Amino acid sequence: MTRQWKVVAAVCAVVTGAACARSNGGGRSGATASAAAGAPPAAQSFVGLQYPPFPEGLDEQGGTMLAVGGKMEFALNVVSRDSTTYVWLSRLTERNAEGEPGFEVRAALLVPPLDSGEVLLVGRCRMAGASDAGDRSIVAIARTAGHEAEADLRDIREAWRADVAKEAFRELPADSVVCANEVLQG
Repeated sequence: MTRQWKVVAAVCAVVTGAACARSNGGGRSGATASAAAGAPPAAQSFVGLQYPPFPEGLDEQGGTMLAVGGKMEFALNVVSRDSTTYVWLSRLTERNAEGEPGFEVRAALLVPPLDSGEVLLVGRCRMAGASDAGDRSIVAIARTAGHEAEADLRDIREAWRADVAKEAFRELPADSVVCANEVLQG
């Protein structure tokens, strides 16, 4: 079985005013733990990390902002190191003199490896039966193989919700989540 990483995420340029995907050099990583030889770091080792910049070797793949009480106070970021992908729930902690945001990781999710024909979706899903508006706090692994022409992806392998009140990820029943098909939406 072929393993691949394909990440589809809403654009985070809303906050930074710049493209999201970037490779990063150093970082203020008070919480990054070095992994055992070849093993990926545990997701929880990122909790407490303040960024930007991102720690050496981590690449940001994308993300989305989450509004709480009408304010954009939280972000979901998809980051990767080698073939391991994480989703971080981060809280906006500051803005520098230029207005650029600073964040602290409050919860982290280790994304299981994707099979061929699967995609990671962040901020592009909703609960089944909900309006088409979507719920930016939902993260899901959806199977796209055989569903390329469908507007909604309903074949969900796993799904989670970023719970900003508890600053944690909560697993959702896979059959209760529907995601927008990014292939059709460009």
